[in-house]
This record gives sequence, C-alpha cells and structure tokens, in this order.
Amino acid sequence: MRLTREGNALWEAFDDAHKRAQLLGELEIPMKFFARAVQHIMREYAQHDCGNFAFSKAIWDGGVDESGYARARK
Repeated sequence: MRLTREGNALWEAFDDAHKRAQLLGELEIPMKFFARAVQHIMREYAQHDCGNFAFSKAIWDGGVDESGYARARK
C-alpha cells in the first residue's frame, strides 16, 4: 500500500471531520490521531493490497472516525 500521494486526502478527511463536529478553532491534528487513522486503514485494507488498489474518500473518512479525533476534541 502506497501512501505517498495520500497526504491531501487524509488532511481533507480530518478537515471534514472537524467541520462536521463543528469544532472551534483551526484544524490541528495531534500525531496520535493521525497514527491511529493510518493504522486502522492499514489493518482493515491490507488484504486488498495490489498494484491497482486506490484509497477512497470513504476509506479515509472511516479511518479518521476510528481514530477518535472528533470525539476527543469535543
């Protein structure tokens, strides 16, 4: 699984979660939530890894949700 080009997609997923939760202030992503999101996705989708695997918005949104970011920031 290649993450090289996924930085913007992950940032957007956190930004969307921040907005949906109506959190105050600018988006700041503590490393523990970033790591949890990526770890969740790696565990859940490792079996799908192949040459043409592509991450979707739904995959990143799910990873951010599983990280607990919005719940912790409220």
